[in-house]
Amino acid sequence: MKERQGRSYWLDYLRGFITILVVAHHSSLAYTTFASFNPQAYNASTHPIVDAVRSKGLDIFEDFNDVFFMSLMFLISGIFVAPSLARKGRRQFIRDRFRRLFIPFLIAVTFIMPIGYLASWRLAHGNYDLHDFIVDYIKIEHWPAGPPWFIGILFIFNCLVMPVWLPRLNRLNQRINKLSEKPWQFFGLAYLTTLVLFLPFVLIFGGSAWFGIGPIAFQLSRIVLYFGYFYIGMAIGASGPGSSTPQTTTAQTPTGAAQANPMQTPADATQASPMQTLTGVTQANLMQTPTGAAQASPMQTPTGAAQANPMQTPADTTQASPMQTPADTTQASPMQILTGAHQSGPLPNTLLSETSAVMRLWPVWVIGCIVAYTALKLAGGPIQNLEDHGLINETQARLLYRPIWSLSCAASCIAFITLFRRLFHRSFKFWESLSANAYGIYLVHYVFVLWIQYLLIPVSLSAVPKFFAAFLGSLALSWLFTALVRKIAVVSKYL
Repeated sequence: MKERQGRSYWLDYLRGFITILVVAHHSSLAYTTFASFNPQAYNASTHPIVDAVRSKGLDIFEDFNDVFFMSLMFLISGIFVAPSLARKGRRQFIRDRFRRLFIPFLIAVTFIMPIGYLASWRLAHGNYDLHDFIVDYIKIEHWPAGPPWFIGILFIFNCLVMPVWLPRLNRLNQRINKLSEKPWQFFGLAYLTTLVLFLPFVLIFGGSAWFGIGPIAFQLSRIVLYFGYFYIGMAIGASGPGSSTPQTTTAQTPTGAAQANPMQTPADATQASPMQTLTGVTQANLMQTPTGAAQASPMQTPTGAAQANPMQTPADTTQASPMQTPADTTQASPMQILTGAHQSGPLPNTLLSETSAVMRLWPVWVIGCIVAYTALKLAGGPIQNLEDHGLINETQARLLYRPIWSLSCAASCIAFITLFRRLFHRSFKFWESLSANAYGIYLVHYVFVLWIQYLLIPVSLSAVPKFFAAFLGSLALSWLFTALVRKIAVVSKYL
C-alpha cells in the first residue's frame, strides 16, 4: 500500500492502539488475583464482574496499563485544542465540544452503560427485575459512568482551559520545543512534572479513591495529573503561529491577494467531523498549501481532511500548488478527535518532529519503559512487606513507591509516542479501520466485556483463555457494532 504524503499515521494508530489497550484492560479485571465482588453494591467491587479463576500474569498486564495509558490519552487529546480554540473562538468552541463530547457522554451513561451493568445486577441478585435494577442503579450504585467517565472529564477540561490557560501556551510550547534536542533534560522534566502533579494528591487521597457527582466521576489522586498532561498536550500542539496565538499581519499569495488571518480559515474550509472536537484537530499548520483544500500533514489521520491554515487563502484566490491535494480529501474519522490524528502535524524542529533528538532515541525510551516498570514491580513487594510488618507507615510506603510509579508513567508515555512515531509512516488497512471506529469502540465495548465475562463464569476454563475470549470477543463485537451504526446518518454525525 502506498504511503500518502503528509499523513501522520503514527499518531492516529497510537490512539487506536490505546483503545485496544482499554478493551484489554477491562477484559482482564475479572481475572486478577486482587479482584473482589460486592453483591450489595457491585459498583464498589474491583470490577463489575469477577470470576473465580485468577492469573498473576494478568495482574502485571493490568497494572502496567493502569500506570500510564489514561495519562497518555489525556496528553494526546490536548494536542490540538489550542488551534481549534484560536480559530473558532470561545462560543463556537464550547458549542462544538458540547455537541461532540457531552452529548455522546450523556447518551452513553444513560442508555448504553446500564445494559452492561445489568450483567452485574444479574450476578449479584440472580434476576432481571428491571425496576429493582434501576432503583439500585441510581440509589446504591450512584449512576456509574463506566469508561465514558473519560469523555465527561475531557469535556470539563476543554471548558476549563478556554478562558484561563490559552495565553500561556506559547511560552510553554517554546520551552518544550527547545528540549526536543536535549532528550535527557526533556525526560528529567517529564518525570519531575509527573511526580509533582501526582505525589501530593496520592499522599492525601490514596491510590484508589474516586469522587463522583452522578455520572461525572474521577480518581482523586490522578485528576490533577490528567489535567496537567492534557494541558501539556495543548502546549505541544501550539507550535507555530498557525496553531497558537493570533497574528496581526497578513501574508500575500503568489498573485498578490491578501491571505487569511492566522486565526481565520476560508469560508469554504472543511468542517470538523463529529468526533474532531475532542482535541480541536481541524486546524492545519504552516506546512499546508495555499488552497482551500489543504494538504494532509504528518500529523493527519488516514481519513482526516485538513483545514485551511494561517497562510491559506480562499480557494478562489489562488491556483493549486505542486504540493496541493484534491479538494475532496476525505473527512476525519469518528475517533480522530480523541488524538487529533487527522490534524496537520508538527512543524520542523518541534518535539514531535521525526528528526528531533527525543524521537530518534526511541529504542532508549522503550528499554527505559521496561526497566522502569520492572523496577516498580521489584520495589512493590518489599515496600508492602515493610508496611505490613509495621516498619514504615502508609505515608512512608507511598513516598517510596509512588516516585517509581511516576517514573514508569513518564517513561511509558514517551516510549509509546516515540515507538509509534518510528514504526508507522504509511497506511495499513487494519489500523485504518480501527482508527475510524475507535471512538465507538471506546463508548460501547464495556457492555460486551461485562456480558461475555458473565457468560464465561460457568465455563470450565482457566483465567487466561477466558481473558482472551472476553477481550477478542468484545473488541470484535464493539468494532462491528460501531461500523454498522456509523452507516446511520444521524449516528455518523457523532461517531
